[in-house]
Amino acid sequence: MRTEQQWLEKGFAEATNNLPKRIANDLKTLHARHSEKELPSIGSYYIQGPIGSGKTILAARIAMKAKHEIFLNPPEKKTEILFTTVPEFLFGVQDTYNSRNISTAEVIDRFCDAHLLILDDLGAERTTDWAMSVLYLLINRRYEAMKHTIFTSNLSLAELAEKLGDERVPGRIERMCTVIEKKSYD
Repeated sequence: MRTEQQWLEKGFAEATNNLPKRIANDLKTLHARHSEKELPSIGSYYIQGPIGSGKTILAARIAMKAKHEIFLNPPEKKTEILFTTVPEFLFGVQDTYNSRNISTAEVIDRFCDAHLLILDDLGAERTTDWAMSVLYLLINRRYEAMKHTIFTSNLSLAELAEKLGDERVPGRIERMCTVIEKKSYD
């Protein structure tokens, strides 16, 4: 079993390696000022609010809390925590159409199977039939498997349904997530 001191010396830095540099930098600053105890427990959340209200950082902090727990008590099987924006995820799936190295199914399966998945900026993607079907596939698989998923969005679930022109994705999210409304950065 690893110790808290090992986490502070090595684990925290390793845990932020796969995050965007801006978020990793913000987390380092926040880590010194805030306790993980004040964060919600690991679970599924739909974090909504205006631009600059701290949605992404809250999601990243919850992911770091999960990484901290995994670091201190490593599970027997590999546990992956993934963080991506929805447009970046869709781009990655679309990019497989031109690749011989990785299949579309492999990319989607990786995101479906992650222990915790953070999908940042839901609603920022261009709404096309293709994007809707890929998002629905991902979200429905995670919903059915009861996987922890955190979404951030500038849109309420009702606004998201209106933007998408479909209730299925927001309906799944509403059933699988606790909604957190961020009004300002704190």
